[in-house]
Amino acid sequence: MQDNPVDVDICEIQDNFIDDVLIAIFNYKHDDNAKKWLNILSPYFDAYVLDSGNTETVSEFMQFPNIYYGGLFNETKKLAEKKNYKWVGIITSDVIIDDAEIDKLIDRLKTLKTMRNVGIWSLIGDKNGHSNRYVYAQYKSEFYRTLEGFFIFTNAIVFN
Repeated sequence: MQDNPVDVDICEIQDNFIDDVLIAIFNYKHDDNAKKWLNILSPYFDAYVLDSGNTETVSEFMQFPNIYYGGLFNETKKLAEKKNYKWVGIITSDVIIDDAEIDKLIDRLKTLKTMRNVGIWSLIGDKNGHSNRYVYAQYKSEFYRTLEGFFIFTNAIVFN
């Protein structure tokens, strides 16, 4: 390959910039699944488990008192700024993925980080899937089903 930027292979560039992606796994009492996500994502991205309010000590996790999602978002922002990540992914540890879908997810994340026009990407699971746990919010005596777990991926500029 020549030094001329026009001759640079975009696939080669993508593989060299894996370290520009931070994946934060938000955990509260789903330790085994948080470890699974860490094992899935850490070979490809800088992945950390941010654990909120766990009474068990887990050496692989960054542990905090119960700081809820707001506090975990703040800690993720600090991590992103510290290492100047360009992309941030956040997943809650109660999201379950079928093994057959792992490679597809990794490929999608690698593709997303090469795109300039991605704001916030969100993984939408099967509403009938086993990872969907529903909570109910009451408003005017009506109940609404909402998905508890989530996975988002965004340009780190969103945190500024």
